[in-house]
Amino acid sequence: MQEFKIPFKTQFNSKPILGIGAGARTYSSIADYIIGGNSKPNENQIYEYIKNVNENSLKITAAYFLDDEERARRKLVLNLYRFDLKDFKRQFGERFNWIFEKNSIYYKIMVFFKKKMGFTLLHKEGYKYRDIISWSFFSKKVCNLDIEFYENIRKMDII
Repeated sequence: MQEFKIPFKTQFNSKPILGIGAGARTYSSIADYIIGGNSKPNENQIYEYIKNVNENSLKITAAYFLDDEERARRKLVLNLYRFDLKDFKRQFGERFNWIFEKNSIYYKIMVFFKKKMGFTLLHKEGYKYRDIISWSFFSKKVCNLDIEFYENIRKMDII
């Protein structure tokens, strides 16, 4: 049986991601934001974005700022492939261990992880369920924002 290799060089290493284009999201260490769009996208935003690019007048049109707890949750969620508890504790201390240690789902999902070289790694079966697993670590606030965002998209008349 061939060993499953973990892709260590992925976007899920707590690195900022720059979104380029109308409505593209940028994910930084302190905020998620959109330039030239919002959670209710429409065609006019594309034309406005192009106009603002040409006039060198792009502005952030929507933003969500992360507090310490949300940054800790993000670090956990985005690093499920290769979670380094030492690095997490170096950044946050013991303050946010409750997010995963006292999360009843955490113990149920540990079947999808293995320990290797000091890291907690998702194994092959865990990759299939990564998005579902990550939801168990989202805060109520982020879950509600996510539901609201997708509800707005669902209500749009898209052909």
